[in-house]
Amino acid sequence: MRRAALVLAVLLPLAGCSGVNLGPLSTEDVVKAGSAVAASQREFTPEEEQQLGRVVAARVLGTYPLWEDSARTRYLNLVGQVITRQVGRPNTVWRFALLDTDTVNAFSCPGGYVFVARGLFQSCRSEAELATVLAHECGHVAGKHVLNEIRRSNLIAAGVSIVADHAGGGGLTADLMRKIGEKGAEVLISRGMSRKDEYDADTRGCRVAHGAGYATAPYEEFLLRLAGRMAAESGGSFASLARTHPEPSDRAKRLQEQGLIFADGRTLADRFTRLGR
Repeated sequence: MRRAALVLAVLLPLAGCSGVNLGPLSTEDVVKAGSAVAASQREFTPEEEQQLGRVVAARVLGTYPLWEDSARTRYLNLVGQVITRQVGRPNTVWRFALLDTDTVNAFSCPGGYVFVARGLFQSCRSEAELATVLAHECGHVAGKHVLNEIRRSNLIAAGVSIVADHAGGGGLTADLMRKIGEKGAEVLISRGMSRKDEYDADTRGCRVAHGAGYATAPYEEFLLRLAGRMAAESGGSFASLARTHPEPSDRAKRLQEQGLIFADGRTLADRFTRLGR
């Protein structure tokens, strides 16, 4: 109840600034707000994660079209399925797709939806690089990074919904799930994850990729190559990556310090050139 009261104390001045008259708040309103706060802070169920993932994935596809290349998409999924066996989420149905954009970036949505932009795919030079990129994205899903961002940002949004329309209950209705998913898509596409989450996904990704039999030294080369290209070609296809990720050279340095750059393992540059590029 104290947390609900705090939310309402924050919301009321904001409402006044926007010219919205909420009127008197009853005890029932405060209880409803408390239920919304509790709902926004609890763990999402696997079913809710899937539902949110579909909303976020739809928004990604509304921003970038699919790259409808069946051969490359099949190859992407074959590499992805090798990686997901090491992620530790046996009940997740993983889906991998390519986006038809020069943007050098990738996006992972709750529930196992992973999108790789054509610009990033074509920046890879070996299967090991691609595999570790996919492992990085799977690391975001396994770490629930988008869900955590949603949880951190949804506290006030849930209170606004309850106070503004006095709707019953604080449960995750279909409409609220849609709104939450749209918030997740905004975070993913526009702001990206926190630096901490990006570093965590790198750590998870290198461990997963090496566990799947790939060398991770090529991923270090990939990051340093991106750093050089970003310095030479500021903006353009790198604008999204620069806005949503830490400096690639800093990421490579941290992986070296963690001892996660492994030279042993498969690189498969020839197979990537033959089947991917």
